[in-house]
Amino acid sequence: MPKSQRKEAILYNKDEEYKQLMGSTNDKELQNAFKAYKSWSLNAAQFKPSMKTLIKEYLRLKNELQVQSREEVDMDIVNDEEEEMEDRFEKMRELKENAEAANETLKKQVQDLQEKVEELQAGSGEMDVVKASLAATVNESEQLEKEVESLREELEKQKTDFEKEKAAMVKDVERLNKEVETLKNAHGTLSTEKDRLAKHASECQQWYNGFIKDLGDMIREANTVLGVKQEEEPTTVAQTLEEFYLKFKEVLKCLSNSKSKVESQKKSILDLNGTIASKQDETTAAQNELSEERWDRQLLLQWIETVNQWLEYGEDGTEDEERVRFSKVDTIPAVKALLLFSGYNPESKWKRPKPLQE
Repeated sequence: MPKSQRKEAILYNKDEEYKQLMGSTNDKELQNAFKAYKSWSLNAAQFKPSMKTLIKEYLRLKNELQVQSREEVDMDIVNDEEEEMEDRFEKMRELKENAEAANETLKKQVQDLQEKVEELQAGSGEMDVVKASLAATVNESEQLEKEVESLREELEKQKTDFEKEKAAMVKDVERLNKEVETLKNAHGTLSTEKDRLAKHASECQQWYNGFIKDLGDMIREANTVLGVKQEEEPTTVAQTLEEFYLKFKEVLKCLSNSKSKVESQKKSILDLNGTIASKQDETTAAQNELSEERWDRQLLLQWIETVNQWLEYGEDGTEDEERVRFSKVDTIPAVKALLLFSGYNPESKWKRPKPLQE
């Protein structure tokens, strides 16, 4: 008997339920059927539950027949049950035949399997190689698992570092956004200040151009009053004025120094090509310098009063036609220009002093 069948027979002999069933009957046919059933292969195990059911049913019916015989049961009923039992045994025989046919098929399959097993045993050397290869693959797999675990830990660490860097970058972006907003506000303020300075510089330039024009008109008017020809140089006018005001040469010297400084500032302003802020600073510095160097307005007014009195009435208080021609000193354009620089306001309705009393 093949090993598989011997193993199956041993398993069935250990089946306590079958032992109990077979020990409770002396039916030879049933015992022979069971012996044949035990010799089936492993693949015949699907018939085991059916066989158990049939045996149990057989014993139950048999016991019922014995009880009914003892109780003198109607023979018709017994006959019917016997017929039913015969039908059941017929079905069992059919099952047995089917099982035997299946057993033959299974025996053939077992033989084929045994041949394949022999072939596999013959190729055991190749199996050893395969086993060694599998062992190496397992070792490599374990190594790969370790590397994967190490990479996972490294990835977690990098993820944590990335989250920290991301949080720091978010803070930096917020800080930069605030700085950009501050710079935008500062840019708006600077633009406003730039426009204001540009407007102020334009106004200063307009005032300066107007002042230069008025000064030229004043000089031409002074030349006309003094009888100086227009083609002569301005220095001639200055010399004429200096000769005319010999008595007050110290004041004229001061005025001349102030005029040269004004010309110097004029030249520096015309040559300036810098920014608006530097122009404003230099203009402010020039104005401050002029303001610091201005002489006392009251002194100049007193000088004008004395000049007017001298020109109109003379030292002895009498009028003279030559002096009357220059009686209004504050109306002479050149003098008027100097008075403007000194802070004298011609609109203050300053009146000439009355004639000196004898």
